[in-house]
Amino acid sequence: MTMNLEEKFNRVKKSKNPEEIDDFLIEIGRNPRIDYLPFIEYFMENCDPPLFHKIKLNLIYTLGEVGKLKKIPVKFSKFLISEYNGSDRWVRDEVIKSFEKLSSNTILDDSVIKLLGMASNEEYQPISINALNILSKRIDILPKTILSNILNVFNSSSSDLRELASEVLTKIVKNEEELFESLLQNDNYKILKKNAIRSLLVIYFNSRFSIESFRQKIIESKIESLHKDIILNEIKIYKSILSNVL
Repeated sequence: MTMNLEEKFNRVKKSKNPEEIDDFLIEIGRNPRIDYLPFIEYFMENCDPPLFHKIKLNLIYTLGEVGKLKKIPVKFSKFLISEYNGSDRWVRDEVIKSFEKLSSNTILDDSVIKLLGMASNEEYQPISINALNILSKRIDILPKTILSNILNVFNSSSSDLRELASEVLTKIVKNEEELFESLLQNDNYKILKKNAIRSLLVIYFNSRFSIESFRQKIIESKIESLHKDIILNEIKIYKSILSNVL
């Protein structure tokens, strides 16, 4: 750490000027070093709310850049989670980007994975894409606690979101039996629109014969009749498509 930067930090923190602090944060974010964490920590913990609100976007950006270098303490992940909730979409987007950077060195725990599951359902699509990218590419084992969030993504009209969601889903749901159980879990079948059901069928079944046992499970299940009829009709249509293909 250069003395010049330490001197600049001491001057900036006394000024309480958000523009100066932002410039300082951007400077260390462009040339990150792990020993800059105390600077970040200071602004996390010592700014009054109005000042913090003005600098937190660049603070989160800088934390992500430094976090690319080395594993960082859990307190910084907790900070990002707390700032995601109640912030505008620009801050939420930067939080998810920071978690992507942190994931190169820091293991993302269940609380972060839960947040990423929620973020996959954001209305602002870049947030959803970034969250799904982390879940699909950065984390090997995913809990079933985010299953409802991932299934809901299949209702999207975006093919990019559905493709990423399929990569995540196949980490959680390995086969036909698990798919059936997943639909029953917390009544997840109620989440699914017709296009979502079709997407799931395409992912898990590649022949008319493989889908037949699944159809029987649906028939014999306690799924509410309205939803059961919709699922069975989609299976019928898909079987017809497979017959034509074959």
